[in-house]
Amino acid sequence: MNIKLSIATLANIKEILALHYRYQIDSINDDDKSDGFITTAFTEDHLTSLIKDEGGLFIASVDDKIVAYAMAASWQFWS
Repeated sequence: MNIKLSIATLANIKEILALHYRYQIDSINDDDKSDGFITTAFTEDHLTSLIKDEGGLFIASVDDKIVAYAMAASWQFWS
């Protein structure tokens, strides 16, 4: 398996949001919640700002499919 790491672009937003939603508390079965879940919902606007203003969205891809992401931003962004 060849994992490619890169800084996310605006073109990646829809795929990142789809991956994010797969693990969001509202979209997973109760039985799966013991394995962990995401509570914060993000919008396209949030991710656009994270990319353009903070340069803080990173992705891992396998065969050109995003399989993971990491976010980093200033305290001002998160507030």
